[in-house]
Amino acid sequence: LLKLFMGDNISILNNQTGLKCFQVHIHVQVPGEFLVTAADFKSNSNCKGEEENSFKVSHLPPVILTCLLPESYPSLRPPYFTIVVQWLSSDKISELCGKLDIIWGEQVGQEVLYQWG
Repeated sequence: LLKLFMGDNISILNNQTGLKCFQVHIHVQVPGEFLVTAADFKSNSNCKGEEENSFKVSHLPPVILTCLLPESYPSLRPPYFTIVVQWLSSDKISELCGKLDIIWGEQVGQEVLYQWG
């Protein structure tokens, strides 16, 4: 059923042991090209400074959501999940994880995977 809604963006990783494990690639729409400026910290301890590099971005790698559904999902337990985003800081990824936890907390016992994806 997930494959039907998410198409080629989902890969089933394990479905044989009764537990379902899958990965969803969530593509982020970039509103045209935009300029990104990033600090380039020098790794040499003798050189204390930073340079700024700017570049245009028109595409971002997808957000990768990996889920394992416990046997008691969705009636009692939420999905176990990890999120990988190459272009977000660990603080922002933690924030995103917190938002998924909030969605589950507001809908305990209900299907949340479609809202997450």
